[in-house]
Amino acid sequence: MRLLMLTLFVPHRGVGHGAATVDAHYVEYFGRRHDLTVAAFTFNDREAALARELAGTGVDVRTVPFPDTTLRRMRARAQSLFGPTPFLPRLFNRPAMASMLGALFQEKTFDLVQIETSFLGEYLPLVPADAVRVLMELDVSVKPLARRYRLERSRLRRAWHRQQWLQMRRYEPALCRRVDRVYAVSQEDRALLGDLAGIDVGLFRYGVDPALLSVPLKMRNDHRALFLGAFLHQPNVHGLEWFAESVLPEARRRVPDLTFWCVGRNPPPCAQALARDPANRVLGWVPNVGDALAQVDVGVVPLLSGGGVKLKTLEMLAAGKAVVTTPIGIEGIDARDGEHLLVARTAQEFADKLVRLLTDDHLRRQLGAKGRELVCRDHQWGSNLASLEREYLALTGGAMARTASAV
Repeated sequence: MRLLMLTLFVPHRGVGHGAATVDAHYVEYFGRRHDLTVAAFTFNDREAALARELAGTGVDVRTVPFPDTTLRRMRARAQSLFGPTPFLPRLFNRPAMASMLGALFQEKTFDLVQIETSFLGEYLPLVPADAVRVLMELDVSVKPLARRYRLERSRLRRAWHRQQWLQMRRYEPALCRRVDRVYAVSQEDRALLGDLAGIDVGLFRYGVDPALLSVPLKMRNDHRALFLGAFLHQPNVHGLEWFAESVLPEARRRVPDLTFWCVGRNPPPCAQALARDPANRVLGWVPNVGDALAQVDVGVVPLLSGGGVKLKTLEMLAAGKAVVTTPIGIEGIDARDGEHLLVARTAQEFADKLVRLLTDDHLRRQLGAKGRELVCRDHQWGSNLASLEREYLALTGGAMARTASAV
């Protein structure tokens, strides 16, 4: 197949973002087996260098710098107030990307074009009619927007989030109906999109790096807990703030030698404040997350907003860590509270369950083993990508047959 992946981020693990990591596995698999082209934005010089590194592996990589300025954001916000297109699809609709794609479609033909998330939906009209058009919804935009609206306390910001949520409720289903196939990454998102758009939605499950399944199970308990997440993603920032303010002090009161580790690129001010306490370790981005996971006892996923499947949760489970999470942290993962991990709905409950895991060696090891078994069963990149490949081959075969019959 001749494939084009249109994505927000350079699909390289070094970007330090969950979506980029997912896409990196896609590129490694399809790049070896098919004629793959990638079109993506770069947000800094480091990502541009990673794109050049990826191109060195034989994948055709086309990038456009993304000029993320306050003025551009203000303009996109203002435009979204007076038109049908929500803020983020407007923000990412850049003339330079449209021009690059137009030239690319003149230069090459594609059997299938995969557009990642509704944020890139404004480029759909550029895709030639003879290519199968797939929308890969790594995060159904309606859901996190609704959560932001419900959690917001400021009246002005609440009004803004409500307006964006209602706009996306119209925009996203309409976009889904304009493509040939839509995929979601969880059963919950699949059902939500199917209901909103009135279409059948496919399922694409995430996998994890196989190396994480070989992380040795830690035997000595040093009372270490770890948060993992890229802080370009605002739900991670909000979740860390909540954990640091409402959970960590209570847990540390009951386990005084608790050491809290924070791993993720671009640590926000709340992480920098944590770093001033020697009982915390703020590592920023690490080249091998498995090395960090091997040194801690418990993983925490204190998310209050966001959507999609949390790669961080899967990575912790794959490494055999006992995990305490909010319900949002296990969406799209068939994990059961008390069997594979522990689920908390309030700050007090989160602190209670974190303390329980830190002080109960048997439970911690039992959950860690069961969580790893779950990942081995459902979240193997090889089998999940092979399933997607079979569906893509069926889609493109049908498209080519229709084209031939029309000639």
